[in-house]
Amino acid sequence: MPGRIEEMERFEHILKVLAEEGFGSALDRMDLMHHVPVARKMSTRQKKPGPERLRETFEELGPAFIKFGQIMSERPDLIPEKYTEELEKLEDSAPKVDYEEIEKIVGDEIGLEKFDRFENEPIASASIAQVHKAVLDGKEVAVKVRRPDIQERMDEDLRIIRYLATKADKQLDIGGNMLKKEAEEFARWTRDELDFEKEARNLERFQKNLEDEEKIFVPDVYTDISTRKVLVMEYVDALKCDNTEAMQDLDVDQKEIARTGLRSFLKQLLRDGFIHVDPHPSNFMVKDTGELVYLDFGMMADISPSMQKDIGMLMIHTYNEDVDRFMNTITAMSTVEEDADLESLRKEVERMVIDLRDAKLEETSISTSLMHIAKTAADKGVYLPTRFVLIGKGLVTMEGIGLKIYPDFEFNDEYQRIVEEQLAENTANPSEISKSLAFNLVENKDLVTDLPGKLNRALEQAGKPDRVKVESQTPDLVVPSLIVGSAIVLSSSMKNRMAVGLGILGLGYASLLYMKER
Repeated sequence: MPGRIEEMERFEHILKVLAEEGFGSALDRMDLMHHVPVARKMSTRQKKPGPERLRETFEELGPAFIKFGQIMSERPDLIPEKYTEELEKLEDSAPKVDYEEIEKIVGDEIGLEKFDRFENEPIASASIAQVHKAVLDGKEVAVKVRRPDIQERMDEDLRIIRYLATKADKQLDIGGNMLKKEAEEFARWTRDELDFEKEARNLERFQKNLEDEEKIFVPDVYTDISTRKVLVMEYVDALKCDNTEAMQDLDVDQKEIARTGLRSFLKQLLRDGFIHVDPHPSNFMVKDTGELVYLDFGMMADISPSMQKDIGMLMIHTYNEDVDRFMNTITAMSTVEEDADLESLRKEVERMVIDLRDAKLEETSISTSLMHIAKTAADKGVYLPTRFVLIGKGLVTMEGIGLKIYPDFEFNDEYQRIVEEQLAENTANPSEISKSLAFNLVENKDLVTDLPGKLNRALEQAGKPDRVKVESQTPDLVVPSLIVGSAIVLSSSMKNRMAVGLGILGLGYASLLYMKER
């Protein structure tokens, strides 16, 4: 394959399709139209709306573009809403692979003889893999088989998508190189999704993270026989979560299932830092036991501790109607252009918190509000990280799934309660202390990170108050933060003598500082 993108036959074919579908003006602005033969430069579908033509174009161009379109449907901050709504209609389905090819892949990778039975007809067929039901050691399993030659085709298209995104950023005035970043993130996820050994590790990690959730079911995976091309996992007999009619016949607590879905996503985000970033309805099922089943662990994302804290505090600032802190947090985590209109963004944030105050879920929720702010911020020259927007979209999707299961569920109340619990737990697992104190500690923890050193110095000077000095100007929050931190340690670790001692010392040092400041 030629090294230069411009010399690839596949690249020229993609440009021809784009031109025929009516995107010639965009190609011209990106200085790519000269690659298209004159005979192909006129659109044959100009009568159709642009969003519909783009969706059909992605469908025609195949798996990589379908998946990229699905990801872009989650970025209303980058492309107009009429396009994101149309791209949501993209379905990751594909014609089934002949059984002879499936048989060869499974045979080469792990051996068909290992299975007691292997069904010829697939139970699902998507762009990357096909799933067959089988029996292994007397147990029903689902066998996910990677499509033949998909790795090479996807690699080629991912290179082209990155190239086109880079050109679009430069020529279409999209700030912050956001399309390029989006394409690079998408490429990483897609390459991970092609590696079923990684998906098996993701599944095991996810299962362990949520083992404390009794109403979450994550199927077991057979890592001993799974490979990069074949994944063997427990078969789950359950209802698709959007099968609302059949759901009514189940003797389950539908409200609790909805609550479990939201709580599990927020735990992934705020506690575990490892989230399922492909939460569309087909990846969720409900068992007759009332358990919510997670499926498909190819697209997962690690969330940094700083982003965990930032997103959690954005939610808290929203509920507290603290616009100043909201603005400080959102600008700190974003790419902010020199001419960004922060004052206009601030006004939009003020409107958001007012709208949320008495809003009903059908009108707005915390997740839809944050997605709206992400879109508005981009319009004002403030570009939030890709993962922030995907998280927001994931929350919106979980709300939609929850409402399908239990239409009367009040998510806004649940958000505040669960977020408060998770932030407080992350801080120091307080059991009896007011959650709001823990939030102050979360935001101001840098002020007390050197507590042990300060305590040691204070102890050395104990009994010598004339030598107790505070050499730097102490912020007003140090004393209350020390008190909060020490109280949390004491309340959560009463059986640990070292922790109790540290808590007492912290309170003592806070007293010394207070007396000095007086």
